[in-house]
Amino acid sequence: MSKNNDTTQAFLETEAALEKALADQGRLENEVMTKVHQFAYDIKNPLTAKIGLTKLMKIGMTAPDKIQPNAEIIRSSAIRILGLCEDMLAGTVVTLCFPKK
Repeated sequence: MSKNNDTTQAFLETEAALEKALADQGRLENEVMTKVHQFAYDIKNPLTAKIGLTKLMKIGMTAPDKIQPNAEIIRSSAIRILGLCEDMLAGTVVTLCFPKK
């Protein structure tokens, strides 16, 4: 009878570990999706500004004295987007290598 109890106990422990692993996976998936949505939201505004400014510059609707300031806005938003990408990649690597316990 003791062997049967040991088997039952091992089964229950394995089942609990599996349920915990599935819950952890669900939390990780939620964290990743949250970060992806935040990333998309964070880059949408700078990209929209860059597209608008470059379109105006391309069709000649930008006064010559505004080209330099517009170019600086485009440059700074590109740097911001690059920083967001680097943060996202660094966070992904850390999350994949060292998941929260």
